[in-house]
Amino acid sequence: MDIKKWQQTFKEKVLDNPKYKWYRRGVYGLSFAYALFLGITSVPYYSAIGNAEACFKQGDYPRAETYMKEALEQCRSFGPDYQYDKRTVRVTNNLAELYRQQGRYQEAEPYYRQTITAAARNFPENRPERAVVHNNLAALLREMGRYQEAEAEYKQALSIWQTKVKQPDSPQLAKFLCGMAKLKCDQGQYKEAENLYFQALKLNEKVVGKGDVDNAYILANIGGLYRETRQYEKADSYYREALKLDLAVLGQDHPDTACDYNNLGANLREQNKLAEALPYFDKALKIRLSKLGRQHRLTAKTLMGQAELQRRLKHLDSAETLVRHALDIQSKCLPPNHPEIAEANDILGLILEDAGGSKSEAAVQHFQKALFIREKLLSPDHPDIKSSQEHLQNAMKLAQKPQ
Repeated sequence: MDIKKWQQTFKEKVLDNPKYKWYRRGVYGLSFAYALFLGITSVPYYSAIGNAEACFKQGDYPRAETYMKEALEQCRSFGPDYQYDKRTVRVTNNLAELYRQQGRYQEAEPYYRQTITAAARNFPENRPERAVVHNNLAALLREMGRYQEAEAEYKQALSIWQTKVKQPDSPQLAKFLCGMAKLKCDQGQYKEAENLYFQALKLNEKVVGKGDVDNAYILANIGGLYRETRQYEKADSYYREALKLDLAVLGQDHPDTACDYNNLGANLREQNKLAEALPYFDKALKIRLSKLGRQHRLTAKTLMGQAELQRRLKHLDSAETLVRHALDIQSKCLPPNHPEIAEANDILGLILEDAGGSKSEAAVQHFQKALFIREKLLSPDHPDIKSSQEHLQNAMKLAQKPQ
């Protein structure tokens, strides 16, 4: 049967026929009543999801989670296939993002995968959502250190966007490019990462303007690239641009502002400007404790930064306490082979090595842990593996010397 032809005939013979005014009015009346019913029953959902997204933007993650779960509960009233409803897709994606931001990776992954399945069923191939959900999962996998899986998801997102969505001047494309750049940077492919970052920045500034806060994330990541490649003055410039944007829009107590402070502290520390670095780490920790809590991976990250700073100041007892606290947090919120756990073990190894004496053998064990994790995650020529190998070799020589 030709559906379109049937619909046209039905419209001409029935809907547009004066004899059937009663039928047309009935159809319109029922349609209006049903639309009104849907609107009324969706009010609690939209209220909850609106509150959740507002709290998320403010960095109030506990309240955001409460509202998101309330919205998800409302979704159950949308029918037996509620998990495929577009409103449910919005909630599951937001919950996954919330859990990723909190370092609750095991809780985030199933929601991301549910969102991908529902988006494939709900949205046509040329809708942006089909690409966005793959990009979001890629970010999670990258943070978990599952780099090959992450790259596949980033490529899927870019492929859908470039071949189906076809919006070359969208800020969303800039986010995809930035995500892929961050992955390349994590893998030590710095030149490729730099090219991707500047593509993303140029595109984003073209679309939203140079003063938009969305540029801060890209600027901060460019700063991170230059810090990793020891171009500290360049890094400082980009970090300060990001901080300026975040302070102007998000304020002094937002988690993104804490990230800027942490970045500046780390960059100053690497230049041996230890006294200047200290207040930046303190500001970052204060915000992260307040907004993210004591068991968050980013709280642990700031503690690691402070530990390395204290090590360089020769305050070894304080440094050891800080990094062990970080490792304790990481053991609760990260998978055992996470790159940040490798970094924490590396810092602890350096602290114990500096302490010397009976702690030298323990230093070897922590350098071995760091190297083991990095070899699982990174290519053999990655700078972090070379660094771990050098630290381990030096520690083994010191441990073999008579005390």
